[in-house]
Amino acid sequence: MSLNFVLNNTNNISVYNNQYQYNFLNGGIDVPDKSTVCINSLVIPYSFYNVTNFIGNNVFYYTFPVATNSYTVNATSSTTITVSGATGTNLQVGSIVPLSGNTATSNSGFIFITALGSGTGGNGTYTVNQTVTYSGFATSSTQTLTTITLQNGFYQISDIQNAIQTSLRANGYYFYNVNPYQNTNATLGTTNEQIIYPISLATSTVNYTNAFTFQYIPTSSANVINQFGYNFLFAGSTSNLPSTASTPQIIIPTGVTNTSTLFGNLLGYLSGSFPSAVATYSGSPTIINSYPVTVYGNSLTSYSPPFPALGSNVNAIVIRCSLVNNPASAVTDLLDVAPITSSFGSNIYYYPVNDTSVFIKKGKYSSMIFGFYDQNNNPLYMNDPNILLSVLVKLGG
Repeated sequence: MSLNFVLNNTNNISVYNNQYQYNFLNGGIDVPDKSTVCINSLVIPYSFYNVTNFIGNNVFYYTFPVATNSYTVNATSSTTITVSGATGTNLQVGSIVPLSGNTATSNSGFIFITALGSGTGGNGTYTVNQTVTYSGFATSSTQTLTTITLQNGFYQISDIQNAIQTSLRANGYYFYNVNPYQNTNATLGTTNEQIIYPISLATSTVNYTNAFTFQYIPTSSANVINQFGYNFLFAGSTSNLPSTASTPQIIIPTGVTNTSTLFGNLLGYLSGSFPSAVATYSGSPTIINSYPVTVYGNSLTSYSPPFPALGSNVNAIVIRCSLVNNPASAVTDLLDVAPITSSFGSNIYYYPVNDTSVFIKKGKYSSMIFGFYDQNNNPLYMNDPNILLSVLVKLGG
């Protein structure tokens, strides 16, 4: 005997919309030996994000070079440090404190200021991102750190690029050109604004990866003009321009591997700093000789085993069923696998073309539960529960 069951959003039992339960009528059904189940059809909205705080791939960092500030640090098993003997005034929230010695560094390889205390850019107290213990440690700060936290969503490379540019602009870390002699829309006196962002992200199709490109940050207003052209200005305070022309960096958090779904996997970069060390320029970069620094991800030709960018952390939908008895699989309740056949925001349709029946466990059951997972058997976080799943149960083979 064959039984057909249809599940939809009314069967949803999960806050993440990835578990659906069908309750049998009249107290349940008896499942004899050699019974099978298969999917007739599946319609599922492509509504699962590739960047979320659930996955933990929504945070990364960048550094920006600033004027050198030398100082001495004191701290005793505390997240508060005391700074003395400061020679500059560029210590701020985000300033990197390059320490070494008897403490673990943060998972990005450095310590940074998260809040101001009595310090106003020089001597005083500051809060850092972890507990440290130092006594009279002389050091100098040449960079600030900015955290980018992406809202949950489905991101293309261009969207991540926009997030970087939005943060750079909000912090004044960019260069702009306002030409008062250029007319816009034939209206006298209007301006045309050009912006150069010192960090950019783009797809490198040739290398089957992505690439970050970094501009050198000049040391003065005059050098800004030499490097980018007449009428170009630095949007931030010129007093914070670096002492040596140098590049920003992108920091990919730790934990990125071939098998994880963290931020670096999305772009094809392992954990670490990119460039691995701040690139500096001997002399003053000019329009002619200031070549940006480009750092490619881990392309198929440069990394072993291959480490391509995962534009989406979901490459297929694994469907599991609580009644399935599939001893040949490491996932013993594996029912079927549906390919991704559409783009984000549209419906995925799956109609098996062959017999995909699998055995189900003998016994009496009051319900059966279907779950949706990615190719690594991580639960899907689905925004839209409006699925349509049709399954066929054959009792007794």
